[in-house]
Amino acid sequence: MPMSVHLQKFLRQTPIADLRSYLEDLSPTGFAETGWTAPRNEVVDALVERVHALNLQTRDKLFQDVDRVCQFEGQPGRTALRMVVAANPEARDVFDTLTDVTACALFVLRMGDDVFDQAWHRTLSSDC
Repeated sequence: MPMSVHLQKFLRQTPIADLRSYLEDLSPTGFAETGWTAPRNEVVDALVERVHALNLQTRDKLFQDVDRVCQFEGQPGRTALRMVVAANPEARDVFDTLTDVTACALFVLRMGDDVFDQAWHRTLSSDC
């Protein structure tokens, strides 16, 4: 079965509230029974099982998103992501509360592919 090489990192690093919101939006029934308040390692183990149970289309979308989000690393990644939300005060205020670059990248991804792609292109330029 195809898998994202970044899935474990994504599941372990993304803050639980952000992870839950994203996954429940992706598949409202696929993650409904997750014990989100359990210890992190138990949550991750349960999520991996649920990911394997997703239909192929949903699982592929998840893997694509995970791989895109995990392209952003450290302060340069966070800077590139922040640059694309800077002009939107509401988005910027939410973004500034996020402490993990994975959560930041997921937030920007959920704003839309065009916004996310702008951030990715910034990482390729010398703007960051």
